[in-house]
Amino acid sequence: MKTGKMKLKDLLTYGLVGLLAFTMLFGGRNYQQKIDLGTALTEVSIKNEQLLADNISLSNSITTSDIRYAELDSAYQVADAEVKRIRKGKVKSDAKNAELIAELEKMSSDSSYNFLQDSVYISSIEPKSYGFDSVQVKAIHADYINRVHLEEVNSILEAEVVALVGKGATCDSMNIELKAQNEMFERLAKNYEKLYNNEKNTSKLYKESAKQSANRKTFWTIMTGVASGIAVIGLIL
Repeated sequence: MKTGKMKLKDLLTYGLVGLLAFTMLFGGRNYQQKIDLGTALTEVSIKNEQLLADNISLSNSITTSDIRYAELDSAYQVADAEVKRIRKGKVKSDAKNAELIAELEKMSSDSSYNFLQDSVYISSIEPKSYGFDSVQVKAIHADYINRVHLEEVNSILEAEVVALVGKGATCDSMNIELKAQNEMFERLAKNYEKLYNNEKNTSKLYKESAKQSANRKTFWTIMTGVASGIAVIGLIL
C-alpha cells in the first residue's frame, strides 16, 4: 500500500513538474506575443504620428499656396483689365481714323493740298501750284491720315503684346500653383487613407491583445485549479 502511495506521489510530483514546465512554456510564448503586439502597436503609432505631421505640413503649404494663387489671380485681373483698356484704345483709334477719312471727303482738294504743304511736307520754298489732280491730292492726304493711324495702332499693338505676355506668364504661374496644390491634396488623401487603414489595424491589434489577455486569464485560472488539486491530493496522501 505504501508503495502504491509512493508511486502516486511520484506521479503527482511529475505532474507538478510537467505542469510547471508547461506553464513556463506558455508564459514565455504569451510574453513573446505580448512583446510582438506592443511592438506592432508602437510601429503603427509612429507611422500615424509621421502621417499627421506630414498632413500638418501639407495643410500649411496649401494655405501658403492659396495666398500665392490669390496674389497671382489679382495680378491676372490687373493684366486682363490692361489688355481690355488697350483694345478699347485701338477701337477708339480706328473710329477716329474713320472719322478723319470721312471729314477728308468733305474737304476741297485745295484745302488738302494746303494742309499737306503747311503741316506735313513743310518747305521754306514758296509753294507752287501742285501738279496733281484732285483725286491724287485726296489720296495723298488719305495715305497720310492712314499712316499716322497705323503708327498709333502699331504702338497700341506693341503695348498689347507686352500686356498679353505678362498675362500669359501670370496664367502659367497660376497653373503651376494649381498643379502643386492638386499634388498636395492627393498626398493628403493618401495619408488619410493610410491613417484609416492604420486605425483599422490598431483596432485589430487591440482586439488580439484583449483576446490574449482573456486566454491568459483562463489559462492561469485552470492551471491554478489543477495545481491546487494536485497539492491537495499530495497532502492527503
